[in-house]
Amino acid sequence: MHCDPTSHKQSKAYTLSMCIVALMMIASSGDFKGKAYGGLEGATIATGPISLGMGGANPPSLNNVEHQLTFIFPHSEVVLALSPGIFYAWRSSLKDAYLSIGGGLVTDAYGLGLGATIGFGYYLFCLGVCLSLEYRQAIGINFLKAGKFPNQKVPLIDIQVPYTIKLGMTVFM
Repeated sequence: MHCDPTSHKQSKAYTLSMCIVALMMIASSGDFKGKAYGGLEGATIATGPISLGMGGANPPSLNNVEHQLTFIFPHSEVVLALSPGIFYAWRSSLKDAYLSIGGGLVTDAYGLGLGATIGFGYYLFCLGVCLSLEYRQAIGINFLKAGKFPNQKVPLIDIQVPYTIKLGMTVFM
């Protein structure tokens, strides 16, 4: 078997594994305190199948994975992902489960729009680093789709509803 470190699939896996190692190193360093970083309490790196909007998520495969980075604060979070988007959300936790609700930019295969998100998650096997499982649904209005298809009647407003199911690692500071 030939191993090419520059191949597309291997570079994604390598990048994700390096991010996980970096998160683990940050969590284990004794001088890192959340208050010095604007109240940051934790961070999650997660991956899962991409979402293409109304049709839902693709079947999982190596070619269709999408990554998400979440910064966790005392009562909020910032979510950065290509799908379902970029959000600032209120976050409430109860033991190992959490709920987040917020707004931001909704993205899917058909474009970009303004909208809202709701996420439900659960932490498993917490020993300094937790395994996290999350379902996130977004709904948005895409104003940018109009005019992209001149031969078709495209509505001026398009509703986006991407969702994702992601598995990741969370480090709490």
